[in-house]
Amino acid sequence: MSYINKTLLPDEKVIYSSHPHWIVFFRSWAILIVIAAFLLIGARPTLLIIGFFSLLALIVCLSGLIVYYSSEFGITDKRVVMKSGFISRVAFENSLDRIEGVEISQSILGRILDYGSIRIRGVSGTNELFSAVCHPFRFRYKVLEEIERQKKAK
Repeated sequence: MSYINKTLLPDEKVIYSSHPHWIVFFRSWAILIVIAAFLLIGARPTLLIIGFFSLLALIVCLSGLIVYYSSEFGITDKRVVMKSGFISRVAFENSLDRIEGVEISQSILGRILDYGSIRIRGVSGTNELFSAVCHPFRFRYKVLEEIERQKKAK
């Protein structure tokens, strides 16, 4: 069961949820490409060098898996919930009526691949940043849409 579903309040439902973008695996892929390039160009690296880079790629890949599977970004009909981390956890929850703004920053690659960082600013001065969020503009749109729906319901 996900963190968001475990922390739902009575009569609360999930409107939208997202996860980290697959870009979190980029470093491990880059290391594997370097190994493959060495082998393809005919270089004869020693078994020790191949083993070292393979181990490094495995460690980086495991790191990406932990980030990917331990991070959640969600919007309910009452609040925004974001959680990242496995051993050291950062959890952020803010009521929709207490959100002042949702900022997005994207690199060029982020714009092309549709991922970015989301910063949620609360009226009480809270300011949380979460990186590598998949479809950040859709996430912001859903937050603003739900805030607007709540205003109309009052």
